[in-house]
Amino acid sequence: MSSTTKHVIALHGSPRQGETWRLLERIADRLQSLDVNVERVHLVDYEIRDCVSCHSCLDRGSCPIKDDFDSLMERLHQADGIILASPVYMGQVSAQLKRFIDRGFIKAHRPTLAGKPLLAVSTAAGSYTRQVNRYLHTAGELWGLYKAGSIGRTAASLGRPLPERVLERYARILHGGPSRHRPALSQIALFHGIKDVAGATVPLDARYWQQHNLHDALYYYPCRLGWKRPISWLLHQMMVVVAKRLSQSPGKQTR
Repeated sequence: MSSTTKHVIALHGSPRQGETWRLLERIADRLQSLDVNVERVHLVDYEIRDCVSCHSCLDRGSCPIKDDFDSLMERLHQADGIILASPVYMGQVSAQLKRFIDRGFIKAHRPTLAGKPLLAVSTAAGSYTRQVNRYLHTAGELWGLYKAGSIGRTAASLGRPLPERVLERYARILHGGPSRHRPALSQIALFHGIKDVAGATVPLDARYWQQHNLHDALYYYPCRLGWKRPISWLLHQMMVVVAKRLSQSPGKQTR
């Protein structure tokens, strides 16, 4: 493995190593040829308990649940990129992956994963792969991840070749680094909503954004905003006004 090889963690949400696992294996083999190493993590092998919405992570900065979540999240922090993969269960992701995503709630408020590119992967007997991949991208955006493509396969299309353009783009984004990202307007708007509004209503959030010198930033990290730069500035100004009103209102609640 060369010094330029990028390391990606693929969280596999199926309770068994079936079609989704094998699709990830094919993806990993192709990415390997693009100087990207993929480490598949079978979530069912780890103890990940349900989020109980106690707000301890929000208010105290730590989770009272002691299981494998923190160690897995640390592996995501060490990775250059992330793949979230799930079979379609009742039009949604599997319980195993949803449980992990829910436990990562605090990463929306304090986005320590920001800048890592996300590839969404799903498989289904018949349909809903687009909806599931869309949800995975939504969850990733809340964590500050950069949407970098999706792959969906049904029983009728499992044997088809992998989408080369998607994988080549993902590898290119990984090797290019965050400074070359071009976030969508929806990502920029979400950034300001989280930073300016949550930062004004949650004390530890405010401390996080201040400590990372992001309280007046136009995005999570320096990147190619281009013509969206003045829009980002305007969104920031608007959200500051909204945040001020929320901070002055009685009984404010964030979740």
